[in-house]
Amino acid sequence: MSTSIYRVVRTPLFELLFGGLILLNTIVMGLEEQWSGAQVGYTLGFYTFYGSEQMGEDAPIMSADSLFLAAEITFAILFTIEVFLRIAASGFLFFSSPSACFDLAVVVASDMSIIFSSIDLSINIQILRLLRAVKLLRLVKLMRTVEGFDPLHIMMTALGASAWALCWAIVLLVLIQTFVAMIVTHVFRLAYLQESSSLSDDAQLELFAYFGTFSRSMLSLFELSLANWPPICRWLMENLHESFMLFALTFKLM
Repeated sequence: MSTSIYRVVRTPLFELLFGGLILLNTIVMGLEEQWSGAQVGYTLGFYTFYGSEQMGEDAPIMSADSLFLAAEITFAILFTIEVFLRIAASGFLFFSSPSACFDLAVVVASDMSIIFSSIDLSINIQILRLLRAVKLLRLVKLMRTVEGFDPLHIMMTALGASAWALCWAIVLLVLIQTFVAMIVTHVFRLAYLQESSSLSDDAQLELFAYFGTFSRSMLSLFELSLANWPPICRWLMENLHESFMLFALTFKLM
């Protein structure tokens, strides 16, 4: 174990540096996924600018794929150096930590994916894709890096301690949603989805899309309570009766 390297590795600045690199790598991976999706969208006719073939081929310096590959190689080298520094600092004690071994496995898999993709090897393309996907696990390391900063560590610990409370809150919410969904599904079906209904055919179809079955009612109630509730509330007011405003607002506030 090297004492000098150990002191460097254990400093907050070291953790901050590589935590920042992991965050930057995450941003680059997000941009790469955006670019890859844009290429697929271009083939489907959705994108015409940064997803176009011309944007990739006529770039003044280098193509986007080359830039992403260069960035991936750069990050792989930096994270490999980090692992070697940690091994040099801790010696064989490094391999006694499951989290450290996990970091080593991610770095090795990421390096292997770059090597296999840069040389002509007869390797199953699915295995190569899995190896390249392993680099996403660096996000887990970013979450662990938070532990190096006391305020963020306290916040993460508090969130972890609230996990069971969250589970029971979800159970309670689902029970309430289930109870209300069964009632509104039955009421709307009897009052507005019969042959004698005063609603037009189009309005009946739209009401059925919101509350025609139990599963549709559950989704609509989740929208009313947690998501974009005004469209459903407005539709009920304008097409059924203004009093449904009270139902929507009461349910939202509850």
